[in-house]
Amino acid sequence: SKIELALELLKEAQAFGMKPGYVLFDAWYAAEKIVNWLIGAEWLYVTQLRSNRKLDGCSLKSYNHPYWVKVGKLNKVKAEAIIIRHGKRFFCSNDLKLDRKQIQRIYRFRQQVEESFRSLKQEMGWEGMRFRTLQTLTAHLALTLSAYTIIEMQRYRTKQTFYKYRRGLISGRIKPPILVPSAIPLAA
Repeated sequence: SKIELALELLKEAQAFGMKPGYVLFDAWYAAEKIVNWLIGAEWLYVTQLRSNRKLDGCSLKSYNHPYWVKVGKLNKVKAEAIIIRHGKRFFCSNDLKLDRKQIQRIYRFRQQVEESFRSLKQEMGWEGMRFRTLQTLTAHLALTLSAYTIIEMQRYRTKQTFYKYRRGLISGRIKPPILVPSAIPLAA
């Protein structure tokens, strides 16, 4: 299942020594298995929750006011969390020091990550990749990530969207940046 796959990826990230500031995910992945694993790993998270989740035994949607902040225990979760309601949306974190605005600001970064992966899949050839060896797969990923990084840096400088900048490169309206690899040491 997607939950098991996400859990496996989190475990691999931990095995590689990663220690994220926050793990961000949408309501689909806010399953007890993932949340409890993050708590056990001592990783902080910010997520959105579905309205049918239970906080201290009561459904989130049963709290009638459209804007509130509560600290409590979600059903089947090992530790307390801070939950906020903002209109019809519910957000949650295990970092009890965060306030409403901080949780919402951190959660917004998830959208940038989603857009990056969408660009890599749709525009940089990650979708439908077929490779026979790990070496060719690794080379393709490295080259596309490098190209994506260059486009993102230039896009940021020119204040254009990724798609508009990429279309300008393809059409020839924008000249590709000249990269000077002076900071890269050459092998002897």
